[in-house]
Amino acid sequence: MPSSAPEANSPQGQQPRRPCSALVTHLLALLLALLLTACIGVYSPEQLEPSLPRNPSPLIAEVLMRLQADYYALDQVVPLELLQASVRQANEAKLSLQLELKGSRVRLTAEEGAVRTEHPRPETLEALNVILQNTVLQLQRAGGATQVLEFELARGLTEPLDPFTVVMPSEEFQEFRSSVTGEYAGIGILVSDREEQLKVVEVFPGSPAERAGLRSGDVIVSVEGRLVEVAQFEQALEALRGEPGARVTLEVLRGDDPKPRSFELVREFVHADSTEVSTLESAAGTVALVHLETFQQGLVPELVRKLGALEDVSGLILDLRNNPGGLLEAAVELSDLFLPGGRLIVEARTTISSQDHRSRDLFLQERWNEVPVLVLVNPQSASASEILAAALKYHRRALVLGQKTYGKGTIQSAWEAKSGEGIKLTIGEYRLPDGTSLHQRGLEPDELVEETLSKTSPPPLDEQPSIQRSLQLLAEYAATSQGWAEFLESR
Repeated sequence: MPSSAPEANSPQGQQPRRPCSALVTHLLALLLALLLTACIGVYSPEQLEPSLPRNPSPLIAEVLMRLQADYYALDQVVPLELLQASVRQANEAKLSLQLELKGSRVRLTAEEGAVRTEHPRPETLEALNVILQNTVLQLQRAGGATQVLEFELARGLTEPLDPFTVVMPSEEFQEFRSSVTGEYAGIGILVSDREEQLKVVEVFPGSPAERAGLRSGDVIVSVEGRLVEVAQFEQALEALRGEPGARVTLEVLRGDDPKPRSFELVREFVHADSTEVSTLESAAGTVALVHLETFQQGLVPELVRKLGALEDVSGLILDLRNNPGGLLEAAVELSDLFLPGGRLIVEARTTISSQDHRSRDLFLQERWNEVPVLVLVNPQSASASEILAAALKYHRRALVLGQKTYGKGTIQSAWEAKSGEGIKLTIGEYRLPDGTSLHQRGLEPDELVEETLSKTSPPPLDEQPSIQRSLQLLAEYAATSQGWAEFLESR
């Protein structure tokens, strides 16, 4: 018996529509189309509110994005505190911006009330971004927003956080990057300001200074026509650096010349060495003194090259005093120079991973395997300096002398924003080989040696207590029949 209902997917099963129903359907469709057309035509394009740009201030958005993705203590971040600090920073920079807290809402006003935005109190970084982006947008529309204001708002966001999380202006970020890579735009010389003179200590191979004929021992007396005086040494050094391709003129006195010689050089990117190696004669024999300025790229190959020229070394002093640190990898590689393979140097814990860094026999040379090592530290020795000193101390490879170190046990990463500013963010912390953290605690030396060491004008080596104590200890060791590890155990 055939079904009385049509088949759902069969055209043959469909019932023919009545003519009246078809007419009603067409009329309704026509009426709906007319109504929609009428609604669209009510507003002209000029009357439509422009859509909110996603991020009127890309710098603020990037700072908050980095915090959300990588900050090691994100659970301790309070968005309202960041907002208050951001506004406070803007006002400290003489930029008029007022923040009012009204119950569960916040109100930002600027331009004497001409600009106002009100939002719920921010509970997340995304909500905080919306508040600041709306404020910047309104200021832009009122003609009051500037790059200075946006930078100060962004910089204020990091103020309540740890002291190593910062937003840097472009020039400062370039200086920071140069300290890590060792590259900068200049003429390629190392200078000293001892004896109240700006004296050339070293001329870097292949540098503009070498090609121009500058020599070690030359005394710089003027830069760009300005006499170099004791109080302006820093300004003179800054003047030697600048844009690559730009010219700089200087005058130097050489030897007993009665008149200065004039040089014109073209700045270019050069690589500055971060190590200075010299030798000291003592009762123990020849001792290598290695002064480390910072931990930067290429540190260990540079040091291996300089140490390779030394023979019959009876001891080595690693001077980490006033060394603020630098690259973790450089500290690991330098530890590797003195430790056998497989020794734990440091554990790096970040928001996304935990990694053990161990010695790998990549740089170990047989001649340095047994050489006695002493490490000098002071309260300005930080970060990578502390990691190196702790690793050599823990594995009984070196004796650490001096004063308790700074105590910086956190990891930073840095990014360059599209607008050129720098964002440096704390992303994790270090753990020493014994599992402890040195953050805000510092590393205690094996032997305390009190001294004050100026970074710009240190006293002669024979007047530095830690150097003299190191030589004395090496002489004591040389007078024994013990191995270096046994000597350390007996201390």
